[in-house]
Amino acid sequence: MVLNTRSTPDFPHESQNELYNVRREFALMVKFPYDPEYEQEYISAMTAERASEVLAKTTEELEAYKKKTSKKSKGKVTTTAATKTAAGTSKRNPTKTGSGVLGDTPADELATDEDPEQNENETDVESVNETEPSDSSSSSSSSDDDDPRLRTSKKDKRTVRGRTPRIDTRKTTKKLFKMDPPAKYSGEKDKDRTYNAVHQFLSQLSRYLRLATNVDMDDDIVEYVLGFLDGFAYRWFEVLDKGNTPFRWKEFEATFRSKFIPREHIQRRMVVLYQNSLSRESRLRTR
Repeated sequence: MVLNTRSTPDFPHESQNELYNVRREFALMVKFPYDPEYEQEYISAMTAERASEVLAKTTEELEAYKKKTSKKSKGKVTTTAATKTAAGTSKRNPTKTGSGVLGDTPADELATDEDPEQNENETDVESVNETEPSDSSSSSSSSDDDDPRLRTSKKDKRTVRGRTPRIDTRKTTKKLFKMDPPAKYSGEKDKDRTYNAVHQFLSQLSRYLRLATNVDMDDDIVEYVLGFLDGFAYRWFEVLDKGNTPFRWKEFEATFRSKFIPREHIQRRMVVLYQNSLSRESRLRTR
């Protein structure tokens, strides 16, 4: 049975807790992507009887996988040790020349005739190689291929191993236009509260936000606009009730015009526009 850890969710039944731990151990052992939130929802939806059935089946599969993995590991260690022993024996039993006898001298005595530093180095290398653990990744990967339920795609494996290819976002970067920001607007003087002055400030600010800073005009622009207001205009807009929805550019422009353009200026502008339209129509008729 797997011991509970601090990260184990608190299930109402003990069988659910044990099933959660067994499934997590199985996933970590085979290096399969594990989602704690999904496992918690999946196990919470089970009854105590269903959790017990799944627990028994999962535990049986986990024990079978452990036995299979341990057998492969032992086979690799035995083969490696036998190969190294045979190689060491051939090195330590060279053919004696000049005596006419092959292999009559014991291996221990032949080893003493060689360079002691070389013997010491060979012993260190062999001890390190013999204590080196077997490659668990190869055994687990072969076990993944045997069990169709534990197979993962190449993309998922690259993601788990941290080899997901990087996405080049430089092509989607918008080139910004270099321009000077407009002067801050205070609205404290009469010359600032005319149709032309307000229209010029809003036009310059809109172009600067769109082209020089790439601000989304359909999103909330309160913090951006405050950086271009001063004095009375800043205090007015800071305490203005902007509602609970994003305060977009079109709401700001309409509110700003109604606040700083006097009504007589608007009426005068409408008269000028009406006269211009009449003169344009008269010119077209005379042609």
